[in-house]
Amino acid sequence: PNSAVLYCNIGNVLLIKGEFESAIRNFKSALRIDPNDSETWNNKGVALRGQGKLNAAIESYDKTIEISPDHMDPRYNRSLLVLNLEDFKNGWQTYEYRWKKSKLDSAHTVTRRPKWRLCDQGRVLVWGEQGIGDEVMFASLIRDLHTVCSHLIVKADLCLIPILRRSFPRGIEFYANGETVPEDDYDAHIAMGSLPMHFRSNINSFKIAAQGYLLADTAKAAALRDQLLSDGSETLIGISWQSSSKIRVAQKRTIPMGQLVRAFQAPNVRFVSLQYGAMDAEIDRVRKEYGIDVAQAADIDNFNDIDGLAALIHACDRIASIDNVTVHLAGALGKKIDALLPRVSNWRWGTHPNKSCWYQSVQLRRQSEIEGSAEVLAQFS
Repeated sequence: PNSAVLYCNIGNVLLIKGEFESAIRNFKSALRIDPNDSETWNNKGVALRGQGKLNAAIESYDKTIEISPDHMDPRYNRSLLVLNLEDFKNGWQTYEYRWKKSKLDSAHTVTRRPKWRLCDQGRVLVWGEQGIGDEVMFASLIRDLHTVCSHLIVKADLCLIPILRRSFPRGIEFYANGETVPEDDYDAHIAMGSLPMHFRSNINSFKIAAQGYLLADTAKAAALRDQLLSDGSETLIGISWQSSSKIRVAQKRTIPMGQLVRAFQAPNVRFVSLQYGAMDAEIDRVRKEYGIDVAQAADIDNFNDIDGLAALIHACDRIASIDNVTVHLAGALGKKIDALLPRVSNWRWGTHPNKSCWYQSVQLRRQSEIEGSAEVLAQFS
């Protein structure tokens, strides 16, 4: 048993470093000694997922669940792989395990009202969860819910309220997260991420919303475009290249800004940053190193002003971005965008080589077996 622990610990270190093949070898060695260690089976599943071997990872999670049926993390991890493989009927049911995993991404709404069911036709509160990108993506189901209830209240991140109000029917009420919705105002509630369980059971059920469901401030977009192209340029390309997430998998999304602008460089092109955070130093470095200028919209806070960011996206002729909020906003606006994905990408992007079931206008650009962004960017040069 001590040898099994040693192999498992070595595998865990290699897993953190992203050395999946070596990690799996150590996990297999540990399991030969102790085949009933659920943690090793679980971590082997994580490593297999890191290699993109989704079905093998599911088998590993199944073994974990068989040994430790009360362990919720592998049940949740398994649900993401099932959704990744676009088995929506089974995937959405087990996606509910997100509320029971060890580290929650968001807090569950506390209310005495019951959870909404599809047969209920009364007043419904739907509340946002997880990150801004998740809320934008799941907002694609607001119209579905609105058609089957007598009155709808939507609770979402404060920065999304302006664009949601513009985009959806006036009869819908909107509250910001943190605001109190009186319980007397609704009969049932549901989390946004639970709506697909009722409305997205197969690939065809995505089609209508995938055409776009958010509306940008077109007057603001026109003003931004005039301002950014005042130098005489004819084409405006928006770019986002860096992930601020501290999660190891998310950090693999980042693409060097210099590589990105050189891939799209052409005569009469102006670049504008859709990136949030302090980017002045990197923009200055790219200007000095490559002679390429990337503008920043001074009046738009790309992090806090989501409505402004949506207008900036609408102003662009072309957009290229790593997997972040920019992709979700562009897709929800029906704006064409090249989403630059690592070899093993987030579950929501499925397995199709270049199409997204969530957003018709999003063109997926996936890395192949070779890690690195050069092969993806070479498609544009």
